[in-house]
Order: sequence, then structure tokens, then C-alpha cells
Amino acid sequence: GDQQLDLEGEKLPWSPDNSALATLRYERNLNADMTLISRWDTRYMSERNLDLEGEVQFEAITVSNFQVGITTESLELIAYVDNVFDDRTPENGVTFVNFFQAFQDLVAAYPADKRTFGIRTSYRF
Repeated sequence: GDQQLDLEGEKLPWSPDNSALATLRYERNLNADMTLISRWDTRYMSERNLDLEGEVQFEAITVSNFQVGITTESLELIAYVDNVFDDRTPENGVTFVNFFQAFQDLVAAYPADKRTFGIRTSYRF
């Protein structure tokens, strides 16, 4: 007979039990033409399985981003920090069959992007 995989009670891959996104945004007119803006985003995901069997789990992760800048009708100048607290918990990954080690699975986990910062500019014509 044809055996079926019994996944009753198992979690779906990449499906955390809990996830949340919170954003704080502040704007203030500095004068008739210029606005100060700031924004803080925080994203959370609880533990989640990499595969159907649940043999590989990723830990919970929280990533926060911040930006502050000045905008006018034609110009935008934004300073930013992505992944403020440099949380490098793996966010995703893949499994491969290891043909050289008795067909055991290999897991390649990809950490969250490291902390980056910089300045973004744009000009509207």
C-alpha cells in the first residue's frame, strides 16, 4: 500500500504561532516648506519550523528599524538604521540531501541582515 505522511498536530513550515509588526511615526512641520519625519518599525516572529516534520526550528526573532529625516515638496533626506539591535537570529533557510553522509539532511540557515545605516535621498522633478 501507499503510505501517507501523517502531519496531524504539526505546525506548517514558516508559520509562527505569533507575529507582530508595530510602527511609530512622527511628523512635525518645521516651516511652510519643510517637514521633520521619524519612524520606528519593529517586527516579531515566534519560533517556526523549517520543514513539515518540524525537525528544524528557528528561534523567535525581533528586528527594529529607525529612520529620521527632512522632506520638502521636491527633496527628501533620510538617515536610517536597519536592524538597530543587530539581531542575527536566522530568519530562513533550506534543507538539502547530503549524498555523501548517508543521505542525512543538511541545513543552510540564513541570518537576518546585519545592522546597516546610511542616508537616502530623493529628488522629485
